[in-house]
Amino acid sequence: MCRGGQVVLPGAPWRGVAGRSTGPEAVWNAFRNESSRRDARPGGCARRLRARQRAMSGPLQAILIADADRTAASLVHAGLVGNGFRIIEVYDGETALRVIRDERPVLAVLATQLPSRSGLDLVRLIRADAQLGTLPIILVSARADAMDRINGLDLGADDFIAKPFHPREVAARVKALLRRQAIYAEGRSGEVRRAGDLSIDDHEHEARLGGVPLPLTPTEYRLLYALMSQPGRAFSRTELIEQGLGPDFNGKARTLDSHIRNLRAKIERSHARTHKLRTVFGVGYRLIVPPDEPRATNADGAAGH
Repeated sequence: MCRGGQVVLPGAPWRGVAGRSTGPEAVWNAFRNESSRRDARPGGCARRLRARQRAMSGPLQAILIADADRTAASLVHAGLVGNGFRIIEVYDGETALRVIRDERPVLAVLATQLPSRSGLDLVRLIRADAQLGTLPIILVSARADAMDRINGLDLGADDFIAKPFHPREVAARVKALLRRQAIYAEGRSGEVRRAGDLSIDDHEHEARLGGVPLPLTPTEYRLLYALMSQPGRAFSRTELIEQGLGPDFNGKARTLDSHIRNLRAKIERSHARTHKLRTVFGVGYRLIVPPDEPRATNADGAAGH
C-alpha cells in the first residue's frame, strides 16, 4: 500500500469485476489484489498522494478510519469516497486518539485491534471525555463472535461490523448513523422532562440523576428521552429501535439490548428507591419511577402523558 503520512486518502474505489462475485469475501480479496497492482505501477503512489492532497482541501467534515490492516482501511474508504467527506486514515490507536482530539471528526470507524491502543480502549476513553463523548463510533472486528459485539456495544460503540464486509455495507451504516444524528438535532424540542430526580434537558442535550450529569452516549440519550416521555409505559422493541437507533437501522436487533443494558447501569443505583429499566418480556422495556416520586413532567411542571 502507498504510505504518505498519517492522513491517507486512497485512490478510486473498488467497483467490482464484471462476471465475478461481489460478495464481501470476493470484494475483499479482489480489492487487496488490485491495491497491490496499483502500488506497483511506476509513479502510481506519487499520483495518488497528489490526488489525496487535493481532496483534503476545502471545509469538508472529517471521518476517521483507524485500522492496522491497511487493505481493510482502504476498503472502508472505498465505500465512503465520493460522499462529500474528508477521510482520514490512521493505523494505530495513539494516532487515532490524537486525530479525534485535534480534527474533531463527525464519525469514527475503529478496528477493535490496533497497535499502541486498542479500538475498545479508544471507545472507553472517548465516552468518558465530556468534549468527545458524543462522537458516533462504528467498531470493526475480524472476529464475528457475539462477545466481541457485546463488549464493543457495552463500552458505548454505536454500531459493529464484522470482517469481511462489503464497502457498500460500511457506507450504508455510516450514512444511517449520521442521518440519525442529523434528524435528531433538527427535531430537538428544547423540552425538559423530569421523573423524580431524573431529568433530561433536550436543549442542553444533557441528562441528570440527582443533579449529577449522566455520561450517556448519543444512542443512550435518545432511548432515555423516549422512555421518559411516558414512564411506566411498555415501549416495544420496534418503537425503541426507531427512536433510539433510527428507522433505517439495519444492524442486529440485539444491539438495542446492549444499549439498554448500558443505560440501565447508569441510571440504576444500589439502594431500593431508584429508577428502574424493566424488561417487559415479549414486548420491550419500560422506565419505572419510584412509587413516592412524581411522574414525568415537562419544563412547565405539566404531567407527561
